[in-house]
Amino acid sequence: MKDNVGLAASISIYAKTGQLMAQREVPAVADKIEFQVGHYPSGT
Repeated sequence: MKDNVGLAASISIYAKTGQLMAQREVPAVADKIEFQVGHYPSGT
């Protein structure tokens, strides 16, 4: 990810079933990108 610092990114998180769980457009990648996933049921 260090090669992408400062670049735009489109990030998608999918469940094992293929369901889109979260999506985020990041205008400039920093050192760390965080998603809050505590509200998703476990095992998805």
